[in-house]
Amino acid sequence: MKNTISRNIQVAAALLVSIGIMVPSSSLAIDFGNVLKNSGGDLIKAGTLSEKDIISESRSAVKYMDAQQASEPADSKYQTRLMKLVKRVELPELDNVKFNFKVYKSEPDNLNAFATPDGSIRFHTALMDAMTDDQVLAVLGHEIGHVVEKHSFKQMRKSLLASAAVRAAAGESSIGSEAYNAGMGNLADSFLGASFSKKDEISADKFALSVLQEADAPLDSMKGAIEVLQEAYGDGGGMMSSHPSNPKRIKRLDKSVAKMNK
Repeated sequence: MKNTISRNIQVAAALLVSIGIMVPSSSLAIDFGNVLKNSGGDLIKAGTLSEKDIISESRSAVKYMDAQQASEPADSKYQTRLMKLVKRVELPELDNVKFNFKVYKSEPDNLNAFATPDGSIRFHTALMDAMTDDQVLAVLGHEIGHVVEKHSFKQMRKSLLASAAVRAAAGESSIGSEAYNAGMGNLADSFLGASFSKKDEISADKFALSVLQEADAPLDSMKGAIEVLQEAYGDGGGMMSSHPSNPKRIKRLDKSVAKMNK
């Protein structure tokens, strides 16, 4: 049973990683089997997951995570600051999506932010400490972009289908077996290396620039936010692992900003 719980925690963390959430598996006491309880056999047999199913699983994952992570209270300087920035954004109306925002307390070196398909957007205190208001606004726009463009949705759909396939192959009665745990372990390993594509990042960057423009904020704030992350992690750590960057991405941003400033 202990091994089963450990594996479920690993896979839950891996699922969150696959949609841009970089957290250590040990920090999530989640029974992933319960999260997938209603999205396994029947749905995988049908070979599909509806948008409603995926949004529902997304909310479940975030609910568990919110319960495990210490959040800033509504009247804290962090949450107050974030909500002031949110007010500068015209949030799009999307089917089945309800945008909501929280700030997680984090270690000084854990600069991160993420968005899930249901519209849940979370910031870490360390990221907010490291960035200006305009840079945080850029990251906010970027994460909203991942939701609007359904990048997070596609990542989670892929994760859920793969996880459901493992459950269907193992069978409910096999949970905790050596074969089941081995399959979950391999699945977790593959998810832990997942990240948004460069194409997705460029698309989310463009959305962020539109948010900055509408808020009358400096358009180079997105580039500035990326530079803060690169200074902290280089090109492959922390938030940069799930949100990859490279010189071409920066050049695209520069070109887009120059075009918008004309």
